[in-house]
Amino acid sequence: MPRASTITDELGASEFAKIETATMHHQVYEEIKRQIMAGRFRPGETFSMQYLANALGTSTTPVREAIRRLAAENAVNVRPKRAIAIPQMSRARFDEIGAVRLALESMATERAAQHVTPADIAEIEKLADEAETARLDRDMKLYLAKNQEFHFKIYRSAPTLILMPIIESLWLQIGPVQALHTDAGISLGSECHYAIINALREHNAHAARQTMVEDIDTGIRYLRANALFFEV
Repeated sequence: MPRASTITDELGASEFAKIETATMHHQVYEEIKRQIMAGRFRPGETFSMQYLANALGTSTTPVREAIRRLAAENAVNVRPKRAIAIPQMSRARFDEIGAVRLALESMATERAAQHVTPADIAEIEKLADEAETARLDRDMKLYLAKNQEFHFKIYRSAPTLILMPIIESLWLQIGPVQALHTDAGISLGSECHYAIINALREHNAHAARQTMVEDIDTGIRYLRANALFFEV
């Protein structure tokens, strides 16, 4: 099993959004969750609550509460002396998460095609452009963040009470694995983004669903074929 590494060399504190006092506990939880879903951490990486508190500009109290919630959601493991670790990924768990993602995220995209507005389309296209620019600049961290925003903006374009919390839970578990993509991996699926946008613009629910399946499946197959995750 590979030796656990720390994130302090690769992840600068400036990449975290600073937290206002009014809704601190909720904001701290949401910001750490966003970072995990966007692939800012890799499987097996460890960090301290104090590191997160410093990065967010808060005390450790709201960080501790956020980590408790994230541990309950299987997004992190809490170790002795307040150390936090991103769980490693097994092939069986990876495959199951992928299968559920394909089913639920394609469903969310199909629903989005029926409800998406011109304003939604404009924002989705803007995020796709930003992701593509990051890809061409070989800025993997920014690409992954914009890719996550792109997907979630689509899914949130349709009213849902059930789907989004489940999809968020899946991304909390798969986000760190997404961080193991290489330039070759993300280039394989980037062209799907604009095909999805065209289907959404035409309110073609079937095409939107199928293209989203292709987009997600491309990433899953690349990661699986290249074994870019840690076996446990």
